[in-house]
Amino acid sequence: QGVRRLPPGSLLEFEDNKVTSCQCYLHLGRMSPPQNFFSAMSEISGSLSGHFSRNPQQSAALLFSGGVDSLSVYFALREALGADRIQVVTMD
Repeated sequence: QGVRRLPPGSLLEFEDNKVTSCQCYLHLGRMSPPQNFFSAMSEISGSLSGHFSRNPQQSAALLFSGGVDSLSVYFALREALGADRIQVVTMD
């Protein structure tokens, strides 16, 4: 509720159905983009693994468009958390 639009690579944290934190891969002050897709995915999966290692009680929800980027993030989350801790929501 209250979330209308998110840039790609957004990470929202919720507590009691309220957004407590919003971080975005695109707004991290990066001076230049990653050199290639593999570098970008390594950075994202490392960040996700670190986040969930620090917060082991959390599960994840992924808004899945069916594209390569959301599929890659799903695989990174599945590796970090296991499939049972990920809720996937598909877009129309």
